[in-house]
Amino acid sequence: MLSFYRSLVFVFIFSNAIAQDIQFSQFYNVALYQNPAFAGSTHGSRVVMHQRIQWPGIDAKYTTSFLGLDHYFSKAKSGVGMYVLRDQQGIQTLSSTEMQFIYSYEIGLSKSVYLRTGLQLGYVSRYVNYNSLYFPDQFSNNGYLGVGTAEPIGNERKNILDVSGGLIVYSNHFWFGLSAYHLNQPNQSFYGDQSILPLKLNWIGGYKFQIKDKYKDQNYFITPTLYYKQQGKSDQLDAGIYIQYGHWIGGIWYRGLVFKRYSSNLPNYESLIFQFGYKYKGFVIGYSYDLTLSNLYRVGTGGAHEIHLSYLWNLPPRKNKPMKRLPCPHFYK
Repeated sequence: MLSFYRSLVFVFIFSNAIAQDIQFSQFYNVALYQNPAFAGSTHGSRVVMHQRIQWPGIDAKYTTSFLGLDHYFSKAKSGVGMYVLRDQQGIQTLSSTEMQFIYSYEIGLSKSVYLRTGLQLGYVSRYVNYNSLYFPDQFSNNGYLGVGTAEPIGNERKNILDVSGGLIVYSNHFWFGLSAYHLNQPNQSFYGDQSILPLKLNWIGGYKFQIKDKYKDQNYFITPTLYYKQQGKSDQLDAGIYIQYGHWIGGIWYRGLVFKRYSSNLPNYESLIFQFGYKYKGFVIGYSYDLTLSNLYRVGTGGAHEIHLSYLWNLPPRKNKPMKRLPCPHFYK
């Protein structure tokens, strides 16, 4: 019955995943994916490598790889960036490859408040292997029937163009941002009919507190953050806190919803997220684990793991910077 339940889980995931975007738990470590206005936000150069493995305990696992680059041009007050993302769902079943190009511009609204805007253009290619899929008519109450499906089979590949944008307002201590993805509402159907990729809206915000250590020449940084996502009929809230001391950073978040409930049988909580990281000069390494809280824990999902590696260089001295850097959680000073 466990393998039958796992197969049904994947059928559910396949029918819904093509309409929803990928998510990362270390969302500030993949800032380019969160909001295009983050391109060039370090006021230097940055390369990011990131890996997420979700639900490794079942066949319906997600494996997502991310490679991003961005750079800031101080004279033009502009940032440019690009990233490549590869997502694999199931065992060679549903995959997606996308390449996104980003431009951002920075504006000083006052001596202490700044605005960043960003535009993103991308190319997305999706592939489905129908031979490895199971459909509901192939199952009975006793499990898999071992027969073919009467479901129609569509194209194996679908390519789309994607347009997105975002903005961030920030000062020395706070930030607030909004980004909108799939502004052109591309058709993602494998069957030639209409299956519009829903608009996704991200709201981010936080406040950075600095605490002096009386006994050491070092400061603590405590940063509560909120990240709310809405796409189609689905929405989700990540709420938590970062604590940074010297080279070390840690964090804990709740993922789910607090007040909203879709039905009496569907809980609105998903996971607790734990993150740890360390930096040495311009190098950054991080790890996070998602502890499943929803009913999926009964399947033995294995949670989710993320590993992060990045390098920052060409960072100008803070006293010479043309504008203030974002106070979002980061590892550079």
